[in-house]
Amino acid sequence: MACALVGSDAFYETLWSRRAELAPRLTDIVWGDKDPAFTDKHLARWRDAFPSAVVTRLPNTGHFVAEETPEAVITTLRAHPRA
Repeated sequence: MACALVGSDAFYETLWSRRAELAPRLTDIVWGDKDPAFTDKHLARWRDAFPSAVVTRLPNTGHFVAEETPEAVITTLRAHPRA
């Protein structure tokens, strides 16, 4: 529930302020295009934070990407193996 996030802004801001520590890591972003909560504006912010990330957009997937299209997530991750 979104109400569970109320009052957690400071915590998430702390995490976001440390994103540069993760930026050099290999990153996959698997994005559900039909997500009612997160839009292209949000994806753009993630792309800015992780410019080398591989982004896979799933056109018929909503907010719960791994639950809605687990096969697509597995296929995506297998296509970008890590050493």
